[in-house]
Amino acid sequence: MESQSSTCVSVILRGIKLDPKHVRVQSVVKRMQKVEQLLWDYSLKFAHKSSPGLLQRLDCCFHLPTEAWQFRKAVFSLEQSPLLSCILFSEFQLGYQHQAVLTEQDLLTIQFSDYYKNDYYRNVFKTAAPFLIRVEQEGGTVAYRFGSVANVNKFLFIRSNCNACNMPALGQLKMNMVHKKLVADEE
Repeated sequence: MESQSSTCVSVILRGIKLDPKHVRVQSVVKRMQKVEQLLWDYSLKFAHKSSPGLLQRLDCCFHLPTEAWQFRKAVFSLEQSPLLSCILFSEFQLGYQHQAVLTEQDLLTIQFSDYYKNDYYRNVFKTAAPFLIRVEQEGGTVAYRFGSVANVNKFLFIRSNCNACNMPALGQLKMNMVHKKLVADEE
């Protein structure tokens, strides 16, 4: 993942679990503002932020890999904490070329892929993060439409058990599609 073509950085901030919810959300928002201030020193292709909450994600894409590495280093200079994840991606891996939609096939990949294995999360949508998802029927399949790709990426990070190695971005999910099919039980 951290190759010469990594021009994008995702910064994921979480709050301290022992704090009350409103304190955690305020802490994440304030810390994210500090990270966003760092962006003024760079020339960006784009930057998108997920909705605020107990976890917030900022996806940034730079023109050069060296800028992405420098920004990542600057973020880590602000804070060294297990409540901070800072992941390098290629622009394609990050997934902004896709719509902010998870299809049935995407959800089956999440549910049954080794990348997202976690017995605790058998319900793929069980999460404390508030997501606005619109369920739509498209050509005989169900699609889950999110408000933004940043929110899809936030959801995927949570589903990957907050592990940077487990495909926490839409582009990675699409590249590693596992083709499964739901079949009704015979009666």
